[in-house]
Amino acid sequence: MSIMLYFGKVNLISEHVYKVYSGEIQMREILSNLLINFKDGLQYQEENSYIGDDGEQHTNVIEYSVYVKEKTDTFIRGRLDKKFRLLYKEKNPITRELETKGITNTDAIEFYFDIFNEMVGYNTSIRFGHKKFLEIFGIMINLSMDKAELDYRFIVDRYTNGIDIKELYRELKEIKAIQKLSFTFRPINPDKQTLKSIQDNGKDRLEQFENANLSTKSILLTSASKLGLNIDSYIVREQLDEADNLQRDVDARNATSKGYVKVEATGRDGVTKSTEDKAPIKRKIHRMSEFVKACEDVIRQINARSFDNEE
Repeated sequence: MSIMLYFGKVNLISEHVYKVYSGEIQMREILSNLLINFKDGLQYQEENSYIGDDGEQHTNVIEYSVYVKEKTDTFIRGRLDKKFRLLYKEKNPITRELETKGITNTDAIEFYFDIFNEMVGYNTSIRFGHKKFLEIFGIMINLSMDKAELDYRFIVDRYTNGIDIKELYRELKEIKAIQKLSFTFRPINPDKQTLKSIQDNGKDRLEQFENANLSTKSILLTSASKLGLNIDSYIVREQLDEADNLQRDVDARNATSKGYVKVEATGRDGVTKSTEDKAPIKRKIHRMSEFVKACEDVIRQINARSFDNEE
């Protein structure tokens, strides 16, 4: 049975990213602190409420924990565990009524965290999918910073092949009667080439982000018209232009690939399409013994800008 691997982009979103632009602090210094402090045993709990057969509200506590298997001076390999109470129905042989029962269940996702390339490779499970893994992994990163009394803040986005501005515009035009259109913008985490461009050529829109101490900028456009939003209107084209011009060397494909820009559109039929679901970077393996090498290969190819997405 084959195993599909996916990848996430770890993005610094606190004000320190702007100090990286100006050269006050090095990104490597920040990431070194992350490497040192992301440790085995990190734990996080969340509570989900549900209505039981008795009509009363109950709480299901989900426990997440990090198990570090291997740690080097560049990467952390481990597992993110999700322990929860799995509810199921069982027929009472006497009353013939269906009764809710529960057992403790643990799902787990293996991860390979390449610290200095700001990427994490991972598999998924039936009850522990993409979005939840990326959300919880980001929470664990920030918990590690809290424990070290560091105020760096990160978020983890799904790594995709991205979408260029013409293709994005074309796909939006094809959605019938868009009722809701949202744009999310975040400061970029520059590689050496982009950082040099920022320092040589200016920050462009990133300067507005810095002046506002911005971590995330969200724009939501809605329409109650049967025709939906006009994609050719100034207000929509203005957001599309920003998506393609965060900085002169960061176009829409680059920005959507790494999570700096996310666009979501919901049509009249209620279906939502998102750039974060567009062509995710993935790699198929046949056994977990191939996991580390596959992650290393994909990350190396991403860095070389020559990744060939495998189905």
